[in-house]
Amino acid sequence: MRNLKLSHLILWTCLACGALSPGLVFFPSSAFAAGCGSMEAVSQLIKDAKIANRTTSLWESGEWGGWEKKIQAALKESGYKGDVIKVTKSLRRNLDHRLLKPALGARSAEVAEVAQVQTSQASANAAARASYLKMDPSFPLERKALKSLETFRKSNPTVYENYMKWEKRVEEKGLMEVRKIPGYHDEPLQQLSRAGQHSVRLNNGYRVFYKIDEATGKMVIVDVNLHKY
Repeated sequence: MRNLKLSHLILWTCLACGALSPGLVFFPSSAFAAGCGSMEAVSQLIKDAKIANRTTSLWESGEWGGWEKKIQAALKESGYKGDVIKVTKSLRRNLDHRLLKPALGARSAEVAEVAQVQTSQASANAAARASYLKMDPSFPLERKALKSLETFRKSNPTVYENYMKWEKRVEEKGLMEVRKIPGYHDEPLQQLSRAGQHSVRLNNGYRVFYKIDEATGKMVIVDVNLHKY
């Protein structure tokens, strides 16, 4: 009886410390040999479970239930008097932990790679934004539009940046092509005060207003404001 209690103490000490042997996943057969009889069948079952668990978690695949019953039956047949359910629960946690280690390593590398790409993209975006803010409008500006853009360059750089992007696209593709881009919602205005003008959406609130000079046929920027028409 004393040897049996000693074997139980050794077993749970090994479980708590995560002790491993070459043949077992989480406890050595010598821990049972002191008073629990032969554990060769249990050792072999655990070894087989370890092999089966190498690529796919037995718990996630739904196969653990069968292994659990076989291991518990082998423990009882060997004469083990402890809590076989607690033993198999500890075994399952250990198996999943071993399977998870390489996956966590791969995941960490993937996260680091994504973070590096995002950092590089953020740096590129910041550089592009800085270049837009240094650019001056190239289209003719009425006085009101010039004053608004100079204000936005300092107080609302996002609006100024969006304006310069739109202007650059008009220069590269032509006004008629840029009008086809749905996001800009380029449309003629019906108000008498803005007869002959078009509005372009820079974001949800701000618009740029332009007209075509009949004498020169060139585009003139009339105003950039917070949707006041």
